[in-house]
Amino acid sequence: MTPQDAHVIIALAALAATADGMLDQQERVSIISAAEQLGLSGDDATLNAVMTGSGDVAQLAQSLSSDEARIAAYDVAAAVCHADGAPNAQESAFLAALSRE
Repeated sequence: MTPQDAHVIIALAALAATADGMLDQQERVSIISAAEQLGLSGDDATLNAVMTGSGDVAQLAQSLSSDEARIAAYDVAAAVCHADGAPNAQESAFLAALSRE
């Protein structure tokens, strides 16, 4: 997995968290924790930029460099969606779309 993959994984996690139009505190903490586990700083400029949840899931997923990175992206997105309880319909739809990429 490359450093670029880490940024894309976090961008996808932010998209997952904001799929329902909201980014709550538990989801934000989950994203920051995942970023730190991937070697990114909690105050990383890219991390702060992606917290808005903007981007295209297909384009981001296709930019990942390996199957390992794709699996990690799905796992992190799913964890973020579960951070505040069971995923709602919009988050579930996002995860389904991500799994197809």
